Amino acid sequence: MAVSTVRATVFTGLETRQVLAVLTPYGPSMPLVDYFVEKKGRFKWMTEVAWSYRIFVEFITSYELQSPHYELFSKFARLLAVGSIDRLTGIDELGLGWRALSPKRQQTVIVALTKYFDWLHEKNPNIEHFNPHVEADALSRRLNVINATHRRNKAFLGNTWLPGERELNFVRHTKLYSGVATEEGEQPTFPEEFFESLLYDGFKVGRRWDLRGILITILLHCAGFRESEPFHLFVGDVFPDPQNHRTSSVLIHHPEHGAAPSDWEDERGNPVKGNRAEYLQARWGLLPRHTRTDSAFAGWKCKIHEKDYGSVFLRAYWFEPWWGEFFLALWYRYLAQILTLPRSHPFAFVNTGRHPLGALYKINQFEEAHSNAVRRIGLPVSKDAGTTTHGHRHAYGRRLEDAGLSEQMIRRAMHHSSIISQEVYTAPSLKKVQRALTEAALKLNESLPSSSTRLRELIQ
Repeated sequence: MAVSTVRATVFTGLETRQVLAVLTPYGPSMPLVDYFVEKKGRFKWMTEVAWSYRIFVEFITSYELQSPHYELFSKFARLLAVGSIDRLTGIDELGLGWRALSPKRQQTVIVALTKYFDWLHEKNPNIEHFNPHVEADALSRRLNVINATHRRNKAFLGNTWLPGERELNFVRHTKLYSGVATEEGEQPTFPEEFFESLLYDGFKVGRRWDLRGILITILLHCAGFRESEPFHLFVGDVFPDPQNHRTSSVLIHHPEHGAAPSDWEDERGNPVKGNRAEYLQARWGLLPRHTRTDSAFAGWKCKIHEKDYGSVFLRAYWFEPWWGEFFLALWYRYLAQILTLPRSHPFAFVNTGRHPLGALYKINQFEEAHSNAVRRIGLPVSKDAGTTTHGHRHAYGRRLEDAGLSEQMIRRAMHHSSIISQEVYTAPSLKKVQRALTEAALKLNESLPSSSTRLRELIQ
């Protein structure tokens, strides 16, 4: 049975959303489309769910025996673990051509489908559930209590909730295959001794510096942002810090629920209040980047935000604080560079050297530019070497840890939502975090000298 995935645009009457649709010979799976529209999930999440759904459809149409739904799903889960090809005979009776998936991949598929079946069952309780809850035995109950206690202790504000009866006394009919127990090793970080060279030499092409690439890299390495987050930045989201005009305040607003820019006006010139999703659609005819399904997609993973200025956002906490001053000076040079470029969007990072000029700068373009910069300074590009874009966030976290910051300080600076519950009442204030970062920077002798002459050449 031919099953494929396509991108689809859905008009709900109130808004336009881009989702994925799974096509079968009988047409698109409309319940899955409705699920994507209602959940408003990220493109990466939709891709995982759609792929899981596709292979499940292939399985149930290839399996001849009629079984209860929950037994069929259990057989499907076992097939994920062993593959459809007999290892001794090489015969594939179902004709699926499946190889065994890794335990992690199995878990992704089972969890994705189970959550979708939960949603279907909630919408129509008469539908038989493929992976229902069943009563737990004594051992499973004990494990449920341990797991619930662990999640409660690690969750932000976990002390405010209690596990329900179902969570403690029931398990899924089809359980996850845990595979081999492993422990995470040390995460590779971008080598600090090469960071200045990366900015000055790596991002210099001919006689010009790629200011845009340098700015994004500083946000990742010196403020700890995730790779996708700077791509949601509007031009007006960077401004001099009210407490210190020499340094920059960078607020990356939630791409959908963050406040629209203050200069949004209606046809009569009156200010319009709304969120960024409304602003993008009304003013520019665009969707938030985390809901797009084309190459302009930029994810949004963070679950906890700061609230101020009538908006919700992620704030840049500079480490060392000198980087905030350097970033602001470099930002002004970049704005002068893009001032005359045509733009049909409000986003800060745009095409400056390739056509179409002024168009949205995309994550894959930055990854390519970053890889080229790494190679120019003689380093290999690999996750193990810490020289991919994500290595910068790991380097930021490592420096905070080495400087002796508390878990609460690091959680706030890196915008993490999980922390041990008894510490939630000691969450530091904005001023305390900024003061602690300044004091901690003085403890590290190997950080970038604040008087680096080569980097100052960029902002002169």
